[in-house]
Amino acid sequence: MGGGHAHCGTLLYLADQFPSQYRNHVLMCNVHGRRINQDVLERKGSGYVAHHGQDLAISADPWFMGVTLKIDHEGSVIVSDWSDTGECHTYKPQRGTGRIYRVRYGERKHVTIDLATKSDAELVALHAHANDWYVRTARRILQERAAKTGRKSDEVKGALQKQLDSDAPATHRLRALWTLWSIGRIDAATLEALLADPSEYVRAWSIQFLGERNAPSESARAKFAELAEKDPSPVVRLYLAALLQRLPLADRWPIAASLVAHAEDATDPNLPLMIWYGIEPLVPTDRARSLQLLAKSKIPLVRQYI
Repeated sequence: MGGGHAHCGTLLYLADQFPSQYRNHVLMCNVHGRRINQDVLERKGSGYVAHHGQDLAISADPWFMGVTLKIDHEGSVIVSDWSDTGECHTYKPQRGTGRIYRVRYGERKHVTIDLATKSDAELVALHAHANDWYVRTARRILQERAAKTGRKSDEVKGALQKQLDSDAPATHRLRALWTLWSIGRIDAATLEALLADPSEYVRAWSIQFLGERNAPSESARAKFAELAEKDPSPVVRLYLAALLQRLPLADRWPIAASLVAHAEDATDPNLPLMIWYGIEPLVPTDRARSLQLLAKSKIPLVRQYI
């Protein structure tokens, strides 16, 4: 099977140089298999399962031991090679034999670029680029500029907000949301409004951000409880379950009571335990209320643990 089950350097291919069928596939180094595996993701409930695909690359070099994978600005995959015949826990690793490879599709089209020289407007425009390297680098530079200068550019906020409010694909809208958050230009009221967004991922990330820096408002907590009861998306319920651990104990009950009532989540690969992690501290604080939660729960594992 190509060297067993020791893997590292997981990378989601989010660029445009390889053929389109590689996009959103998982690449990872098979440490003892001298190869780069490829897995195909399939949505399952609140998460994903992976199925083995065709290996991206196999090395004929017996010293090849891949460690890290990165996408570069050309859309190629950069591979760091430990280059050692020893096992993972070798007693005498080689210190000077490491190598770096570029795996590309077709002839190389050499590109030289320095995004630090781009204007704010140009960096915002890159949020629609097919190669996620440009998006993430542009976001980092905008964040650094905001942090170093204290500059709160209304033009940057306006352009990103326009992308977030558009009918663009959810991926592009999320990119805008993430950058607005990273530069500190999105407020709680806007995030609360996004809890009603058509995209399950925008709703989920709005939950995430509302719980990160400050305590959610009373109106936000009321909306969380409503989403826990009525939202059809298991992804949204997963983010609500994760949010529970950030809330004061007294604020968890209404959300928890709605989350445990979803019988369809009983076999979800993530939700039963994530919900339990959020309510476990509640049980010893109010035994009577915990028994009510148990009676309402349609998730056997949560009932058992209560």
